[in-house]
Amino acid sequence: MSKPVETIVVAGRTADVWPVAALLARELPDAIALHVVEDMASDGALAATVPIASDYHARLELDCSDLITGCDAWPSLGSAMEGWMGEGSRFVTAPSGTLPMVGGVALHHLVRNMIAGQGQDGDLANAFAPLRFAARAAEAGKMGLPSDAPESPLAMLGPQVSVGREAYTAMLRDRCRQRCTITAGKVQGAQRGDDGSVTAVKLADGSLLAGDFFVDCSGNIGVSEDQISELVPFLPHWIATAETAKDQAQTLPTYRALDDAVLVSTPTAIKQFLALACSAQTSDEVIAKTLGDHAGIADSPAHAMVSPWQNNVARLGPASAQLGPILSADMALLQAQALLLADGLPSRTDMQAEAKAFNRKHAEALRGITDFAFAPLYLCTRKGEFWEAMRAAPPPANLQTRIDQFSSRGRVPSFERDHADQQTWTELLIQFGITPQQIDRRAQAIPPEQASRILSSIRADLERALTGMTDQDAYFRRMR
Repeated sequence: MSKPVETIVVAGRTADVWPVAALLARELPDAIALHVVEDMASDGALAATVPIASDYHARLELDCSDLITGCDAWPSLGSAMEGWMGEGSRFVTAPSGTLPMVGGVALHHLVRNMIAGQGQDGDLANAFAPLRFAARAAEAGKMGLPSDAPESPLAMLGPQVSVGREAYTAMLRDRCRQRCTITAGKVQGAQRGDDGSVTAVKLADGSLLAGDFFVDCSGNIGVSEDQISELVPFLPHWIATAETAKDQAQTLPTYRALDDAVLVSTPTAIKQFLALACSAQTSDEVIAKTLGDHAGIADSPAHAMVSPWQNNVARLGPASAQLGPILSADMALLQAQALLLADGLPSRTDMQAEAKAFNRKHAEALRGITDFAFAPLYLCTRKGEFWEAMRAAPPPANLQTRIDQFSSRGRVPSFERDHADQQTWTELLIQFGITPQQIDRRAQAIPPEQASRILSSIRADLERALTGMTDQDAYFRRMR
């Protein structure tokens, strides 16, 4: 029987519960008590890179300065992708607003038409590179916010910060702990009523904690196996993690494709965090050689739930899905889930319409994040059995549609709750060597001399803006 929600229980690992609790604490009515069951386990990714101006940070009223001073976040404008196009290859992927158009024609079509006329059809990535303002600024170690010069090319920037999850979580915890009742413990099951709803969670010490609505970030409140779907042929896989002293030469989060794994290196202001996403066949010796003898190892197969909100339990974070550390997919999903839950805050125990809406929007957000985060796995051109097996499996349907349409017509379709905008997708696909077969006919109608003048003018504007930007170190010191 439905009744008003008086107590919400959020349970899971410290790094997973506080990004959710911080938002709920800010938006829940005072009449609803918030109880956090905090498991101090630290397995899983140790760091993440998140956008500064996200909806999540906006709702918490966190800006760049707050993140830098609050958790030693390191600011940047993009991420380095190394080894994906073969050993020694490198490019930067950077969130980017849309470049100006010419007569309604996207600039990559204009460039594509020009190089076709010069007999250089396969060199779109190099020809288009000077126009990739956000990526060039990131590679040059520059930093800025769109608000610094909103009428300039800086408006296209998508600034981000890299954070250690422990420090980031501690900052969020400090912002909301007065609103919460906190219990240290680990969920090991649930007590259910006759209708199947959860009435209390069982903790490892045998105690019960009652509530009206439960947010499970632990994965220990049971769910039927038919709710789980596998995502990528990267299974089963491990995540090995380590932390080291900061490498002063590394200014960007870096994703390096190895022979049979992906190495993620995330620099914060004071540390360097490493994560190795590898197959279960990867030996301990290989992990130790890559990360050191003291690397932590967790079994972390990529999977997702079909309907994470069931009855009076919403499953978030690793309880609902594990996507891995590539392009910080797990953190992106957790923050998206927190926003969706806050938008449908449970007021009664039986909220079927809200649960249905949450599950639909969650599926859309999941597709958007996995499309972008997993695209490099399918587009990687490295040789070897591991990568050949990856490419042999079909990509998710929406990702395949994006690849096909860009390959054919040079356009990237949009879907609900996309994680990256069209310009960012366009630049990623071009950097992976995809050249559209067809050119926008309007580009062919622009005389070559006129197109050259226009492109030269745009490049000059970008050069001036790039020259005037602040270095990351100086920007960090100013914000601190």
